[in-house]
Amino acid sequence: MVYLASPYSHPDPAIVQHRVSQTMECFANLCKNGSVVFSPILMCHEACVTHDLPSDALYWQHMNTQFLRRCDKVFVLCIPGWAKSKGVRQEISLARQLNLPVVYIDVSTAPIPLEELPA
Repeated sequence: MVYLASPYSHPDPAIVQHRVSQTMECFANLCKNGSVVFSPILMCHEACVTHDLPSDALYWQHMNTQFLRRCDKVFVLCIPGWAKSKGVRQEISLARQLNLPVVYIDVSTAPIPLEELPA
C-alpha cells in the first residue's frame, strides 16, 4: 500500500483547496494504475471542513503515523509547499526510520507522470 504524503495546511483556504485537488488528481492516477493508496489529506479534509476539526499536522500526527506504519512505501507529492510542510517532513522522517522507500513525484516538470511509477 502506498502512503501519499502532500502538503495541506495554509492560511489561505483557496491554497488548501488547490492542494486537495492536486492530491486527488495524483490519488486517482495512482489508483487507475493499480496502486492501493492511502491519503490522509483526502481521508480527513472533508471532516476538517464540515466538523471544524483542526487541520494542523500535530493534531493528525498520531493517526497518520498509524496509517503510515501499515504502508509499504511513501510517495511525496512535490507541489508548492511540500518541502516546508511539517506534516510531510514528519512523514518522510518516519518512512526513513521504518526503512520504507520514499518516491518523490515532481509535478513541476510535467503532469503527474504516474504511468512511470511502480505500483
